[in-house]
Amino acid sequence: MKRLLFSVLSLITALSVSAQQSQEVLMTINDHPVYVDEFLAVYNKNRDVGKDIDPKTPEEYLELYINYKLKVEEAMALGYDTMPSFQREFANYRSQIAKPYLTDKREKEVVMEEAYQRMKYDVRASHIMKDLSNTAKPEDTLRVYNEMLALRQSIIDGKTTFEKVAEEVSTDTYSKVRGGDLGYFTVFNMVYPFETAAYETEVGEISMPIRTQYGYHIVKTTYKRPSKGKIKISHILISEKPKTNIELQKEKKSQIEEIYSQLEAGSDFAELAKKYSEDKTSAANGGELIPIGTGDMIDEFEEVAFSLKNPGEYSKPFKTRMGWHIVKLDAVLGVPTFEEAKADIEKKMKGDDRELRTQKSFIAKLKKEYDFSVNERNYKKLLKKIDNSYLNADWDPAEAVKMDKELFEANDTEFTQGEFAKYLNRYQRRVTKPVTVDVVVKDHFNNYVDKILIDIEDKNLANKYPEFRYLVNEYRDGILLFDLTDKMVWTKAMEDTTGLEEYFKAHQSEFQWENRVDVIIFKAKDEKLAKKVVKGLKKGEDPTKLNSSLNNNNALNLKLDSALVSKGMMPEIDALDWKEGITTRELEDGRVAVYQIRKVLEAGPKSLDEAKGLAIAGYQKELEAKWIEELRAKYPVSVNKEVFNTIIEK
Repeated sequence: MKRLLFSVLSLITALSVSAQQSQEVLMTINDHPVYVDEFLAVYNKNRDVGKDIDPKTPEEYLELYINYKLKVEEAMALGYDTMPSFQREFANYRSQIAKPYLTDKREKEVVMEEAYQRMKYDVRASHIMKDLSNTAKPEDTLRVYNEMLALRQSIIDGKTTFEKVAEEVSTDTYSKVRGGDLGYFTVFNMVYPFETAAYETEVGEISMPIRTQYGYHIVKTTYKRPSKGKIKISHILISEKPKTNIELQKEKKSQIEEIYSQLEAGSDFAELAKKYSEDKTSAANGGELIPIGTGDMIDEFEEVAFSLKNPGEYSKPFKTRMGWHIVKLDAVLGVPTFEEAKADIEKKMKGDDRELRTQKSFIAKLKKEYDFSVNERNYKKLLKKIDNSYLNADWDPAEAVKMDKELFEANDTEFTQGEFAKYLNRYQRRVTKPVTVDVVVKDHFNNYVDKILIDIEDKNLANKYPEFRYLVNEYRDGILLFDLTDKMVWTKAMEDTTGLEEYFKAHQSEFQWENRVDVIIFKAKDEKLAKKVVKGLKKGEDPTKLNSSLNNNNALNLKLDSALVSKGMMPEIDALDWKEGITTRELEDGRVAVYQIRKVLEAGPKSLDEAKGLAIAGYQKELEAKWIEELRAKYPVSVNKEVFNTIIEK
């Protein structure tokens, strides 16, 4: 049986090999084939970029692509792909690109659609819960399950009521005093298994026992209603603790009533919230809260907030266990469309049992695709080598890691007992919860198998998904070329002062000034102020000091600008007579402009300092052109014209 080696280098090799499918060869560069599908993927993605500015024919694009591949060839020849910095960056990019492929996309879509459909409804439910640890022994799990079954049956048979059982035996202290009632909630307010039971149980019916991370539950769905969606609100809070004395309670009530009277008299809600609200987080924003929906706030608060119908409407003072509130409705957002809700649903799924559901579905598909099988006999033999010392993190793996029998097989690849034993040793931790060693080992085994299967799938992504291969190759080539192009072109053009000066001298005719004027521009609020500006300029006063003395500490009265302008840069300057002197013009907005042309500069050559940005850009183009010329001489290029013509015809 073969062994799998997973590393960045093997991934790169896999990518290179995967590109060599039964596709037609478009060309060879240094005897390395470039396939039609690879060229078309890049061409179809980029052919419309810049088409309105500098359209390219297929032949021109082919030449650009050849230049691109020549640079990649040079980077590979120089060993850029073996550099640790490249490997780290490439591995990081690739892992990000791979994530969407390493999940069950179809199952994910089903789960997201399910969440959206539930978002359209609010549900009210009661429950009875019995605590049970996730690491409980099988016999304890069965016992609690049977107890919940018996309780459910006694309620169905009419021997007792749901509310009475909840009050007597439920371990959820919040709901038991309410007969198990949890109030209204919506999607994502409860853990996924509980939410599912509440939504899928008919109103008035009682679910079978369900397991969550908290224990076992039986759920009674009492109401369902169309969702109220989300609303945007602001509030003012005067906080009051539950055991506040009578005198202080009266004072708090008096405070909220005074605030309400100010509102009624026309005071601004936001300003009152900033001044008086004791919810410091929202007070700074004028009492504004993030949008809320069913289940986001306590019931009494939600009831009042959702009773407001029109934006701008505010409530009378009301009390909750937090204190006194006044709530204002800012906007009714309602239920979003699926497209609007999609990103939020996907975000909330992370870390939720929904994500676990899609992952389990994905692993199940991989097991089937890669013919996964476990050698139970060898698993049991390994288990005998792992005693309770593992739970105390002092297990000695010396014997287990030597075991070389097949533990399981996937993708025609054998994984041994010893390999898993090394994994167990790496994740050996002290376990404080009551659990047996076989349960802990089984959890590790499942995680190990999941990791191996995902690694196998990850390695095969380029073979299975051409679009993934194209994207990864594009990232890989981009990373390779960045440092090399920087070295050969970008930085070199800036640091090679001698070469830049020679380029500038050879292209001096391209760096010329047109006729220009040195102009001072004043924009005055009215004609009276403009006349004062003209008077000061004629006296030879410094423009900056003149501006400061005339604007009376108000920058809107008078604004000063100066510029060195050539034709076409500023239409208002183009309209002037280009000779030294002062001109005034009334502007459309009622202000008056005063222009003083201080000097007219004739056309002439720029210095390197004046043209440095453009000169560097030109030198970079020259360096790149010479580099491409050298690469074409260094690496032979052969294009299959017949294949290329077929592409153009299609």
